[in-house]
Amino acid sequence: MLKQIFVGLFVAGLGGVLMYFSQAVTDLFWRIEWFERHMSSTRNGYVIFGFLIIIVGFLILFGVLPISQAVTETVPSI
Repeated sequence: MLKQIFVGLFVAGLGGVLMYFSQAVTDLFWRIEWFERHMSSTRNGYVIFGFLIIIVGFLILFGVLPISQAVTETVPSI
C-alpha cells in the first residue's frame, strides 16, 4: 500500500517535471516531425505526454493500475 502511494506520486511528479521543462526537453533532444505537423509544436506533444504520465501516476496511486502481483498464500489440498 505504501509502495503504491510512493510510486504513484513519483510517476505523477515525473509527468509534472516533463510538463514544466517541456521547452528544455525539446531543446535538449530533437523535434518530432509528427508533432510539428499535427500539433503545431513538439513542445505541445511533450506537454500532452507529461499530462498522460500524470494520469497514469494517479491511477497507480489510487490502485487502479497495480504495480505488483498480490501475494496470496495457498494451502495445498488433499
